[in-house]
Amino acid sequence: MKADLDGNKDLGRELGAADGSKADVAYAIYDGGDTKSKANQIVKRIQLQGDLSEDYRARLLKAHEDSVMAVDSQLAEDRRRQEQELDRALKERLERRKAAKKKLNKDELQDAVNEITADVNEDFADKKATLMDDLEKLHRQEQDAIYKEQGSGTDQAKKLRDCDRKQ
Repeated sequence: MKADLDGNKDLGRELGAADGSKADVAYAIYDGGDTKSKANQIVKRIQLQGDLSEDYRARLLKAHEDSVMAVDSQLAEDRRRQEQELDRALKERLERRKAAKKKLNKDELQDAVNEITADVNEDFADKKATLMDDLEKLHRQEQDAIYKEQGSGTDQAKKLRDCDRKQ
């Protein structure tokens, strides 16, 4: 029996040496069929090892498969965690961007309000000055009319008017 196993071992080596790509494809069950991957090389060595019992060979293959699955699950967990970190970073960036946009809109709105307020205050000041001038003219005219009715001279009306202006 040992001679058969050694023969199989030699046959496997000969196949590997003669036609490496075709013989190795049978052992390439991981990594998308890549015959040069470490996982597939381990499977090949386990299968070609002639002095192993079928039970022990099955346990080795199972242990190897478990370790490959553990690595795959760890990679998947790392990928999931990275995606979560990227999502969190993206959400934070979007929140900062929204806040900056809000602040910018608020600043623009405040600038617009200040500009409109300045325009209104300027218009109001112009109208106030015009109204005050009109009122002063009207007041002078009424005073002049009153002084003329009372028969006072124009000099006395001018003095009273100057006195009213000072007050």
